Amino acid sequence: MAIAQERLGFFNARLQQRMKDAGLSVPDLARRVGVTYEHIRKLIMGQSLPSDSLLERLCSALGLNKKEMSSRVRKDKMIFRFGDAAWQAAGIDPRAGPCYILLPLLSRAQRALLLVQMKAVVEAKRMRAK
Repeated sequence: MAIAQERLGFFNARLQQRMKDAGLSVPDLARRVGVTYEHIRKLIMGQSLPSDSLLERLCSALGLNKKEMSSRVRKDKMIFRFGDAAWQAAGIDPRAGPCYILLPLLSRAQRALLLVQMKAVVEAKRMRAK
């Protein structure tokens, strides 16, 4: 049995966060926007991206900004198609890609805590190297 692995993207990360914040399950959202459970599941897993009309319905149902979400879809199309080369073309180390996707979803306090944790890990690594 194959295990489906989520492909992290700008769109699906925000979609999942907003669904959780709104307390909506996959079947609930599917009913609200008029698509199947499977379609929403594929969007969440990063296996597909929404059409313009579905994006509009999703944004309406979840109270999301359509312009921002359209931008997320465009970024994901590039990354899903070109992989690391898309990050490199933007001057970003592909290993930092997940940070660029997830950081905007954190609060200011959460970002500050993450920075403290990262600094501690780097310092610990430096100390072990001595």
